[in-house]
Amino acid sequence: MLEPEEASRISAEDHGSHRRVRFWLLTLLLTAALAAAVVLFIQYRLANIRTLVQEAISARMGTSFLAERVQVNGFRGIVIRDFATSFEVPDGPVVQVRAPEAQIFIDLGNLLYRELTVDRLQIDGAEIVLERPAERQWLAPRLADVAGATGLEALFAFRVTGKDCTVSLRNVVGETSLSLAGVQLDFSKLADTAEISGKCSGTLSAAPEKTLEATFHYTSPEDFDVRARASGLTAQDLNVFLPAERQLLVEGVLNASVRLSGYPKGAVIVSLETAFGHLLLRDQPAVIAPATGTLSALAAYDTASHVLTFSTAKAESEQIRGRVDGTISFAEPLPRFGLRFETDHVPVQEAIAYLLASQPESFRGVDLAVQDPYQVTLLLNGTTEKPEISVEARLQGGTLKFEPTDEQLPIVNLTLTLMNITWDSASGRPRGVFNIAAGDIVYRPAGVAAQQVSGTLTLAEDGLSLEPFSAQCFGAPVTGAVHYRPGDQRLDFNLSGMVDLPAKNPLTGLLERLDVQGLLNVRCAGALQPDHYTFDVNMDATQAEIAYDWWLKKPRGGGATFNAFNVDIRPKKSIAIVGATAVDTAQISASLEFAHAGGRWRLQSLRAKSPEIDVATINKCMRIPYTATGDVARDATLEWKRAGRGGDDHDVHITGAFDKLDLQPDGAEVPFQLRNVALDVRFEDRREGNTGSMNIKAADATTPPFGGKWFLPLRPEDPELAKRFPHEERPWTFTLAADHLKVPPWEGVDFKAGAFVSEQENGLHQFSAQVGEGRISGAYHFKTDENVSHLQANWERVPAHFLIQHLKFPAALNGLITGNVEYRVDQDDPGTLAGTGTFEIAEGQFSADFVYSMLENRLQGGMGTLPPSLRFSRMRADVELTGDKVITRNVRFESPGITIAGDGNFVLQGDMDYTLKVAVEPGLAEKIPALRENLNIEGHRLTQSPIELAFHITGPAFNPKGAVAGLPPVGVTLVSGAAEVTSEAIKVIDIPRQILLDLFKIGGGIVGAGQ
Repeated sequence: MLEPEEASRISAEDHGSHRRVRFWLLTLLLTAALAAAVVLFIQYRLANIRTLVQEAISARMGTSFLAERVQVNGFRGIVIRDFATSFEVPDGPVVQVRAPEAQIFIDLGNLLYRELTVDRLQIDGAEIVLERPAERQWLAPRLADVAGATGLEALFAFRVTGKDCTVSLRNVVGETSLSLAGVQLDFSKLADTAEISGKCSGTLSAAPEKTLEATFHYTSPEDFDVRARASGLTAQDLNVFLPAERQLLVEGVLNASVRLSGYPKGAVIVSLETAFGHLLLRDQPAVIAPATGTLSALAAYDTASHVLTFSTAKAESEQIRGRVDGTISFAEPLPRFGLRFETDHVPVQEAIAYLLASQPESFRGVDLAVQDPYQVTLLLNGTTEKPEISVEARLQGGTLKFEPTDEQLPIVNLTLTLMNITWDSASGRPRGVFNIAAGDIVYRPAGVAAQQVSGTLTLAEDGLSLEPFSAQCFGAPVTGAVHYRPGDQRLDFNLSGMVDLPAKNPLTGLLERLDVQGLLNVRCAGALQPDHYTFDVNMDATQAEIAYDWWLKKPRGGGATFNAFNVDIRPKKSIAIVGATAVDTAQISASLEFAHAGGRWRLQSLRAKSPEIDVATINKCMRIPYTATGDVARDATLEWKRAGRGGDDHDVHITGAFDKLDLQPDGAEVPFQLRNVALDVRFEDRREGNTGSMNIKAADATTPPFGGKWFLPLRPEDPELAKRFPHEERPWTFTLAADHLKVPPWEGVDFKAGAFVSEQENGLHQFSAQVGEGRISGAYHFKTDENVSHLQANWERVPAHFLIQHLKFPAALNGLITGNVEYRVDQDDPGTLAGTGTFEIAEGQFSADFVYSMLENRLQGGMGTLPPSLRFSRMRADVELTGDKVITRNVRFESPGITIAGDGNFVLQGDMDYTLKVAVEPGLAEKIPALRENLNIEGHRLTQSPIELAFHITGPAFNPKGAVAGLPPVGVTLVSGAAEVTSEAIKVIDIPRQILLDLFKIGGGIVGAGQ
């Protein structure tokens, strides 16, 4: 039960409530009455609304639409059946809208005042098409001007909604299209404001999983904000914005959130947040797996230039993460990229391996290992049709190894410091710069190895460069540059430095008999290709030893420079070398040709020529058994030429001229002395035997004497050289000519000879010369193994003393001799002398010195009793030489006063045995005491007959004994009163000795004694 106070309060509230109810009921009745009146008015207005709607919309929107079927929709407005409209955005797209019906909700209050205010336009199921003409942009710069001129504030307030609509965008980028289905849209504009706002949602390509939601606020092209979210987008959907004949995106799924904001001067700020999965680009390197990750970006779009510029963007996937900047230009029919992606997290090692594997076959075998940290930049340029991808990697260090299967390429093992590597899809080849700290490079074809290599290695699009670089080669520093172009497989190089060649080196292997070792100062530039090597060499070989075969050697310290030597090599085919060299002061031009056969290089030809070479230089560089002195060789040439196509047969031709040349055979006391001489040397090496020839023509020449050392075998004396170059028999022939010649004891002019020398023999197979007023000719033969000499000579009116000295006889007589001789003798045993000869001497004389030496201390009165010489008019004999015995037959000695005939023999330095017949004229006999005192001189004078005596001379030449072998008739011979003198008495008085003694006393010779 209620308290009185509570009951009183409730009663008061109920009373008040009843009064309020009555008020609202009264108000509702009044409103209903008014509404009834208004409804009647509105229905009247709506019945005439079609004309009003068409006029209003056409005036407000600047367009027209079909509204033939317009119906009143109760009190809400009107319904337009088969609604369709189209209009063009100035410098923008063309918009077409079609709907089964459009419901227009109208402001009834304004309608009472004949003003049409559309509260909402509902176009459910509408088909909306936005088509960009090919010559226009979606966002044109003039839109801002249009908005400013028209003014959104003046546009009536509206709201447009729709459900289950479709939206198609045509010519999105190029000719691509985009379609949305199930679109729910709702956008509106309030009165007295320029802002249009709204939202929409739908699915892309009618695929439920591809959703799109967007909200926007638009005031002007310089003030708008659009926010959109999309999920389930595929590569095909994204390729709408990236048109190309071949899709740029091959596969992938994208969920994106994007915001577009308009700013003054046509700038549009774009903010993007994207998650992507299994994203794969066209021609993406296999080393980069399909990407799954996120992308966040902030970019600006310039509506004037149609360029989208990324200022801050980050991308991250399982393999890669980094920053993105750059631009995308939509000013052309196809988008053009200029994007840059920087990362320090990327599979660099795998990428390098992939890039190297795609290189030409010649680069296979390259192994590049890198170290952390590193930084990689990826660049995307070009259009969607022709995108160009490039990569730049900056690395701190690593190693580079190259072991090619092609022997024409070098083996490389390098330690690297700073590296910069680039690659682009256009060339498909890596490029880079590598700083080399240390390492080795080996070039197998030449047998050259460079150690301690340092420098800069550049891998360019056209090839590989090592420039500059320094290294140790053969223990000496080398600097230079090397460039390799894989396109034509060409290696260019430029090297300089000191090279200390060991005994075995590439130059030694170039030519079988060539040795080069020691210090070389080399500058070399050239190019190497698989089938062609060319280079130019400048080299100072003063401190090097250069030798060819056993006979040529330039010693260390001897000046030698090679200037501009051009070398042209066809690998395993040919080598051509042309250039100039200087040895000491001699300038030499040379050319060489090699051919490759039998797995080695073979010299085909060599030509060298010098206008002037110092003889001392020649002597210093020749390892032959002769010592050369003199001045210079003029117009010296050397030609080496292979004979035939196969084998080692070859010919050598050497020429030169000397003003003065002395050649002294080793071990000889007397040299060849040649003046104004021309040399022509040839030798042939043949499988069947070797030969040599030399042509010597001199104005003045002096040679060693016969029997001395003339021509020595040309062979190495050094045991090591002899082992390396086994001696091969080479008989030599010589053609000798001299205007004036001395061959002790001979001397003559107009000398001509043909000489020969071999291991077994040497000599002159023919010779001739003018000696005095006469001429001599013949041959000389010396057998080395037997030490036997053989002389055959003919002479006419030659001074006799030459022959006497040549035979090593005492200087007994002189005169002009005519005759011939042939003999053999063992030089070690004079007793082996054997020969024959005939000679005749005219206008001769015996030497008193010789006679005195033989009869010393046996002549009465001593040497003073002899005249200085004993002359005669004719002397002849046939000679036979047997050991040290000289047999003379048919001896005849003639003079005006005496004639001697006889036979006999003598032994050199031994006994003589001669039978002589002497006929003395009476006038001469009177001057001989022995004859005058013992013979009847007057009787001979009266009978006009000579006194004839016969003698037998025996005993040693230094003390001969004479005996009368026969006397003239007694009646004529003995003087008056001497009959009693017996023959024994005559012997006692020693007539033979006295007669001989008196003969030698005749002053002026026998001829002069009778006058």
